[in-house]
Amino acid sequence: MARTRSSELASDLWHSLHHRRADDHWGRDMAKETLDSGMIMKALDWGYEQAVEGIPYLETAEEIGDDYKAGQGTLDDRARRLVRWQVVKAGTSGFIAGLGGIIRE
Repeated sequence: MARTRSSELASDLWHSLHHRRADDHWGRDMAKETLDSGMIMKALDWGYEQAVEGIPYLETAEEIGDDYKAGQGTLDDRARRLVRWQVVKAGTSGFIAGLGGIIRE
């Protein structure tokens, strides 16, 4: 089975981030690799591709938009509901991701 562009981007990003650790558990200096614009672009490309192509068991952005377009109410109301729900999801995932930093500290 041929690797998709998405899986290649994810693999490259994982390897880049995995090797960023500056110190091991014993405080020894390891090779440092900084987060650069290339890594950020890979992450953004991967995220964009996942939003457009879809992630297994999740809807694509187009499918979500179609669901909201088919809903009840005016087009303006449906657009507001879509944006409100996406903001809630983004805020919730950001909060949950931040908990790891709070707990670790």
